[in-house]
Amino acid sequence: MPTLPRRRWYQFTAWLLVISALVAGAGWLWWASHRGWSVGRLERLVQAETPPGSDRATVEACLNRHHISYSWFNGARRDMWGSETALELAGLQGVEISGTLYVHMRGEEANVGILDSGSVSLYFF
Repeated sequence: MPTLPRRRWYQFTAWLLVISALVAGAGWLWWASHRGWSVGRLERLVQAETPPGSDRATVEACLNRHHISYSWFNGARRDMWGSETALELAGLQGVEISGTLYVHMRGEEANVGILDSGSVSLYFF
């Protein structure tokens, strides 16, 4: 059985290590960009499965189907985003709201960037 000369063996091993590192790095980048729920992925889910005017049962069924935890609050939440409430940002200021279905994700559950950590909040009025 022919054997490689020592120099060629070192070159082969070095290239194998470089290629392995590149494949591992590409795999990590793919995982990091697809983990958890990104804002875009949540927006597509909401648009596809909860059309405007959906009732509470429809929204809860969608969230339960995708194993997304949520909370229900009677009336409107008064969370502030800058100088406005979520209700104001939605253009519903002065509108009577029966309740708010609130989703808050953080940590591994929220994908806000490859190396970033943060949170994603979602409101249904």
